[in-house]
Amino acid sequence: DPQAVEKLVGLLEELEECNAIENPARSGNLWGKWRLLFTNSPPMLKNKGVTGLGSLPFVGFEELTQEFQSDGTAETVEV
Repeated sequence: DPQAVEKLVGLLEELEECNAIENPARSGNLWGKWRLLFTNSPPMLKNKGVTGLGSLPFVGFEELTQEFQSDGTAETVEV
């Protein structure tokens, strides 16, 4: 539903403005494993995932997780 997506994006933008952490992408609060619950990224939606394998016949996109480490590295896993 495009209206629900638009409303959600607006709420997420408001939430980002409330963030008091300077440079949140480098914050220790981000360390750990995260699962993608929502995206409005056109490439992700078109490809049904990061790699595009989800759009192949007999293949489905289940979830995307990212794990951020304290040393600045990150791992993305697409299932």
